[in-house]
Amino acid sequence: METFGGAPSSGTPVAAMAGDGTVVIGRDVPGDSGGLQVLVRRPGGPWGATTTIEHAAPGIDPWGLQVVGGSTGSLAAVWHGGAGRGYRVAIRPSGTSAWLAPRSTSVRPAVGGVVLDDQGRLWVAGVSATGTPRTMVQVFAPGQAPQTLTLPAPVGGQRDVMHQLTVTADGVGRLAYVNEQYFAGDVDVPCHYQGDLMVADLRIGASVKPRRLESRSGTGDRSAHGGGACFVADGDLFSDLRLARGSDGVTTLLSSTTRYPAGLSAVTARRVAARASWQSATARPAIGYAERTVVGAAAVGTRVVALLSGAYGIGPVSMAVQGPTGAWTAPRLLETQESADIGIAGGPRGGLIAWRQVDDPYGLRAQALKGDASLGPAQTLRGTIIWTLGQVGVDNDGNGVVAYLPGDRTPERVLPYDASGPRVTSLRVPKRVRAGKPLHLRAAAVDVWSGVSGYRWKIRKQVRTGAHAKVVLRKPGRARVVLKVTDTRGNTTTVQRTIRVLPGKKKLRLN
Repeated sequence: METFGGAPSSGTPVAAMAGDGTVVIGRDVPGDSGGLQVLVRRPGGPWGATTTIEHAAPGIDPWGLQVVGGSTGSLAAVWHGGAGRGYRVAIRPSGTSAWLAPRSTSVRPAVGGVVLDDQGRLWVAGVSATGTPRTMVQVFAPGQAPQTLTLPAPVGGQRDVMHQLTVTADGVGRLAYVNEQYFAGDVDVPCHYQGDLMVADLRIGASVKPRRLESRSGTGDRSAHGGGACFVADGDLFSDLRLARGSDGVTTLLSSTTRYPAGLSAVTARRVAARASWQSATARPAIGYAERTVVGAAAVGTRVVALLSGAYGIGPVSMAVQGPTGAWTAPRLLETQESADIGIAGGPRGGLIAWRQVDDPYGLRAQALKGDASLGPAQTLRGTIIWTLGQVGVDNDGNGVVAYLPGDRTPERVLPYDASGPRVTSLRVPKRVRAGKPLHLRAAAVDVWSGVSGYRWKIRKQVRTGAHAKVVLRKPGRARVVLKVTDTRGNTTTVQRTIRVLPGKKKLRLN
């Protein structure tokens, strides 16, 4: 499905879905007539007009765009505005059709550190964009000044990396990051690595006290990579972090560590209940040491799905699933070909995985996940060279979207995934009716990606079709009204109501 027309973007197209099925596609366009552009599509409707959130200036091009969707329909974008502008954010509140004016942020956003909470507030986590780099989180709410949460500054050559953020339903931020330090060595003198896994519970207006969960260390050689870089040759180091919050409110932290000289990686999982603190988290081995690393993770319902691939995110694709009790399945192979740009998104009732196949036959593959994290249908674009694959997004029902750029780099496209039936937006069923009198039924529905093909009503043994229906019930008592709505792809939604049929009024007889 083609989206933008005109000039190609300078980077990877990005996409996200809000919980209500609203889709946003974004891109940054270089040049004096370019800027930060987005397209928005409401469920069942056409793509809206291209909106330029911020225009480029001569010689100043935007970059680093991320877009996110909130559970209730809000959208947000975070990007760097180019030289002299710094990092910027913009929000489109739920129930509106306009983006609020862009604002500056003091945070250099981390991938995995941008979240819209259930109240429509935008959280941005990373390191400070100016001055001495330190972990910062800013919270933006429409019409309010941003709230800034600052953590202690690293000291003695330390730095904070791999920031991951999620926000609980009651507005508490869960932050995880690694504080690492490479102790100086020389070309012929060993250098040392020290890494600490840090977490913090964030409450707006309260002080932040990070907590260390685990430490790793190793020794290396500054001559291995050249340029003065320290390459760990013996020991363990943190190689990746992922956070996921399930529909039950449980937050899962996945920390990957790589052991040298073998070069094998393993994953440890920690779970925190909805209203508990990081202090209650206990470590549990999730995936043993092997020649693969975590490249993505997302919550699907009450389960967490971890994606695994080779070094640098290139190789075959596997997945492992954490159940509601915290136990993990063995990794399952999804793709044997060399793959890259692997992405995943999850929601309360489904998820979507996508990756780019880098060997012949080239293509893009999207694998659906059902509400219990089992595999659903797959879609594949074969024989198409994909230049880049952008973000993956899903809504609350598991409908999904994948943004990608074809090999010729024009224009950006999306691969839609229709996982659920239509959403019934209006249902008018009287609570009671008299026997022998007409019962009038009305409904309206929309589908996220396809159209509504039919309405089917069943009341006792009577069947009617159409958005509007009329039946007459003769027998008093309770009756169940069942409405089944179907979309053009065959997905269905069923809703039920119970009504009371009152005795009919008796006519008076005159003697």
